[in-house]
Amino acid sequence: MPNRTISNLSLENQVIYNIVKSLPKSHKAVYLTYTAYEKEGINLPKKLQEELRAYCGGVKQNTIRSYKKEVLDKINDGLRVLKLAEIDDTGS
Repeated sequence: MPNRTISNLSLENQVIYNIVKSLPKSHKAVYLTYTAYEKEGINLPKKLQEELRAYCGGVKQNTIRSYKKEVLDKINDGLRVLKLAEIDDTGS
């Protein structure tokens, strides 16, 4: 991932950045690939899926889907914690 100053990012994007940065390379590759190429309701091109599976050690597509779910769950958990912290700070 590029070395950017994360202080220029919103708090939400800082949370996402730090979570993605901490992932194993296979999970990071899956997340970044799907973020870049996935369109709602349309699967990734078959060749790209095959290359991604090969990059991740020859895993099956079910494993790729589980990696994606794990990453999205971690990001959603991090954002939920951020939202709770923001609510706590405002006293609401």
